[in-house]
Amino acid sequence: MKVCQSLLLGICLLFSMVVTQHLNSQDKSGHAISLLILTGGHAFEHEAFFEMFSTFKDITFREIVHPAANEIYANGMADKADILIFYDMMQVISPEQKDAMTKLLERGKPCLFLHHALVSYQDWPEFEQIIGGKYIVTGDSATPASTYRHDVEFSIYIKDPNHPITHDIRDFKICDEVYCGFRILATSIPLLTTDHVESSPVIAWTRRYGNSPIVYIQPGHDHRGYENPNYRKLIYNAIIWLSGDK
Repeated sequence: MKVCQSLLLGICLLFSMVVTQHLNSQDKSGHAISLLILTGGHAFEHEAFFEMFSTFKDITFREIVHPAANEIYANGMADKADILIFYDMMQVISPEQKDAMTKLLERGKPCLFLHHALVSYQDWPEFEQIIGGKYIVTGDSATPASTYRHDVEFSIYIKDPNHPITHDIRDFKICDEVYCGFRILATSIPLLTTDHVESSPVIAWTRRYGNSPIVYIQPGHDHRGYENPNYRKLIYNAIIWLSGDK
């Protein structure tokens, strides 16, 4: 009986050590990256878009929809997220919300802007400095309006293959919406390009605003983009890079 008790105790101790080692390895790997995803102002395929995020390992996410989304900069909600992802196309923002957003970015909040977020805040010049470019809705003789076209199959070329965001991604084709004639600031660092005649050449970039790393990726209109494995890897890599886990 004593032998059996000793054997049972040994097995329990061994199991306890294995469980402890597993928990320790989880602790060392860090917590899941928390995303706060801002939407509103533009319709999109909601289920397909968020299904893409559900496939990403070690990531949690929460959606917040405008007009409430612009409250997060001052109410503390943005501080609780590791990364802000903008998939919105909003125009209304108060002076207080502008001030709270820029102060948040001065403190170093990482941001990923996707697709139609480039069209947001047409009457707020500082937003162009934040995102690194501008889709021009209302043009004039000096600055023509930007254009778009749905359902275009085009090639995407990796401009900087050494960047962690484009790591292990080769040139690929995608069916998506193209934008043409939008502005890109000279301080934005290109990541992806295309040679399609109905698109601007640079379609993704990185930059800094204040102390915040910023990424903008132009493709991402509907399920054909979301389901593209290279596009998914691009978004995932951007999240990992923005989290600081390079």
